[in-house]
Amino acid sequence: MQTQSWQYPTPLYFESKTKHTATVIILHGLGDTANGWSSFAPMLQMKLPHVKFVFPTAPTVSQSIAGVRPVIMDCCTVAPLV
Repeated sequence: MQTQSWQYPTPLYFESKTKHTATVIILHGLGDTANGWSSFAPMLQMKLPHVKFVFPTAPTVSQSIAGVRPVIMDCCTVAPLV
């Protein structure tokens, strides 16, 4: 397997609204980005004001069936693309 260059975009952070006591990291699906899920942050913060939310975006790399997309692993080999 060929090694690919991993360049992670800066994650989106939503700080807690009250005293920070927990952190939740929300991962996106195949080909999506943090922006695809970050619109849920205000709703989540209303219900869980003590939680910091982190929305990372996977690096954009080539994988076997989806072409060049933001992915963490190749869905056909279920192996990390490192």
